Amino acid sequence: MAGSDRDVHETDELLPKVAATADESSGPDGTDPTPPRDVHLYLGSQLRAAFDDVASQPIPDRFLELMRKLG
Repeated sequence: MAGSDRDVHETDELLPKVAATADESSGPDGTDPTPPRDVHLYLGSQLRAAFDDVASQPIPDRFLELMRKLG
């Protein structure tokens, strides 16, 4: 059953663990969790390519019409 009380309680129990881990500056084994520079560069290029593809798509007429009504 999606959204059951059990699911909510399990999520609530995980949130403090996630928040505590996010505040730490090292990984679970004490090493730096920052990915290497080449990984950053690769991910950045992939994200730019995906964004550029989406940004180059034409704006749907229905959206333009909604914008005209708001303006």
